[in-house]
Amino acid sequence: MEPRQSKNSTKNKVGIVTDPDMTLHRCEGGDHPERPERLTAIVDHLKQTKLLDRCTFINKLEECSDEHIRTLHPPKYVKYVKDLCKNYKEGETSSFDTYYNKFTDMCARKALQGAKILADKVMAGELQSGYGILRPPGHHAAAEGSFISGFCIYSTIALTAKYVKEKYKLKKILIFDWDVHHGDSTQKFLYEDAEILFISLHRFDEGRFYPGASGAIENVGEKDGEGFNLNLPWDSSHKYGKVGDSEYIYVFERIAYPIIKKFNPELIFVSAGFDSGRGDPLGGLDLTQDGYVYMLRKLQLVQPRIIMGLEGGYNLETISRASEACVRVLLGEQLPLSCADRKLSLEKLRKTATPNATAHILVKKALKTLGKYWPEVLDSKDLLKYEKLIAENLRYNERPLSSYKAKII
Repeated sequence: MEPRQSKNSTKNKVGIVTDPDMTLHRCEGGDHPERPERLTAIVDHLKQTKLLDRCTFINKLEECSDEHIRTLHPPKYVKYVKDLCKNYKEGETSSFDTYYNKFTDMCARKALQGAKILADKVMAGELQSGYGILRPPGHHAAAEGSFISGFCIYSTIALTAKYVKEKYKLKKILIFDWDVHHGDSTQKFLYEDAEILFISLHRFDEGRFYPGASGAIENVGEKDGEGFNLNLPWDSSHKYGKVGDSEYIYVFERIAYPIIKKFNPELIFVSAGFDSGRGDPLGGLDLTQDGYVYMLRKLQLVQPRIIMGLEGGYNLETISRASEACVRVLLGEQLPLSCADRKLSLEKLRKTATPNATAHILVKKALKTLGKYWPEVLDSKDLLKYEKLIAENLRYNERPLSSYKAKII
């Protein structure tokens, strides 16, 4: 395994990859949440905040080859997508839940090429990390059958992880998915792979939330991959109040983070769906910049070689501000970030979390289901101590404000 820290010349060197041509993928028949403005809003915001000036910015991409796509997708599926777009007739709007037009295949191939470029540059030591502002998204593609689905065309992150694994002979790759929807395509293609750890934190609601049963905690992988597909699903996500920063931080710290540290990845991919963010019209959760940057910074402490790829997120302000915060983290800015609404350090965010019952229920389920694969989440004294601290926070939080003194951290 290569050294954990990149060479000094690439420390905190970040690449941003996009292409305005990807806005040509659009719904011709009316409004759709996965719209071209998602891409332009993020890029414009990063320009306004001068962050693009601090990054290596690539905004012109070629289309990737059939050969590259067939790293993961079968030839029949590649031909199906190509023919679907080639034979597009004006007025056609969708295939099941996913629209397409004559430019869709081209845009999806550029998205794949953008992710590939970032991966190659990170592995070559030219960049430490990168963010692909790419569309259409990918983590639902061909998950159920051989058709485009869930606004997705090709399984971008899974395919790129597979490509990197084979080209660079990596043995430990992490894909961390914080999109509000379960990454069913990522799971499908990597379900038997013990060298790519997939962790998904997503809304589930007992299987009623899209894409349904695939995101159950019991789906842990098969054959060699058993125990390397880890679903952390939010059930009854509104019964005890909205799921937001405290819930994500607690479950990440109590379950996901110790597993990630034990796995010790050589490279990290983040399926960066910001539809788990506050104000998203489809997600219904309440994550803010604090939650995203907390998870990203902790991942960075394990392995600074991180490739983020845009997945969902349909509130333009939310995705723009969250993208800004994440890029600042990749650039090495310490918490609290200059753009943060709450000026809290990493440790302060960790210690002051007040998760609701939804998070505590999920932790108990995860300990029961995943503990046999990763006993570190059960037997660490530090984790049990943290669990006790959070329980105290919750106890204080449930009292009227007038009945207790502020807890000093």
